[in-house]
Amino acid sequence: TSPPLPPPPEAPPSAFPLPSPTSPLPSPSLPPSSSPSPPLPSTPPPAPPLPPPPSPLPPGAPVPPLCMATEPLIGHFVVAYVTEGRVLCAHRRCSIAPVGHYYTSPGGATDSCDFSPCDPLPDDAAAFYVPGFANQSDHCPSMSCTPAPPGYQLSSSGTCAIEPCRTAKTGEYYTDGCNVSMCYPPGPGRLLLDGTINTAGARTSPDSCLSGKCSE
Repeated sequence: TSPPLPPPPEAPPSAFPLPSPTSPLPSPSLPPSSSPSPPLPSTPPPAPPLPPPPSPLPPGAPVPPLCMATEPLIGHFVVAYVTEGRVLCAHRRCSIAPVGHYYTSPGGATDSCDFSPCDPLPDDAAAFYVPGFANQSDHCPSMSCTPAPPGYQLSSSGTCAIEPCRTAKTGEYYTDGCNVSMCYPPGPGRLLLDGTINTAGARTSPDSCLSGKCSE
């Protein structure tokens, strides 16, 4: 028989022992806080009450001479207010001029500025005056409209609305707005018919005039 084998050598001890599979892992620990938690913000104090708004002078009270030291511009007048025992001076626009007029003088201490008619608008401009402020004759507020198509005209209500023309006679068609010209002859066996109310696409060219067959 062969002699018995020698026992295996023992493993050297590990420098870093591994944890047992059944042992729990160590939980990390946070360092203790060295500073206390900041205090919660407190409710801000209420805002101080607003001062009362300026109040106008009583009706009929004269404007203080201090406010009249500076003459208002053309189209403006002087007003005075009282607030916290003090008098405040201000200039306001006059508001009495009709549409199409401009102011020619200041109003002093009352809304009484003088005014005159604005410069006429160009005849070829589809425009009209609108409410607003002006103190120069050529700077009055106005509105320009798109020119009306053939057979229509701007209404006279001070807007850009249009209305149909009713001026064309038998044998006429609309060329520009309510301007008219003569239609082409209708051809053999036909005659031009009366139709003065223009509709979209009708009677706006010399060959679109209304016509009908001649009765035999």
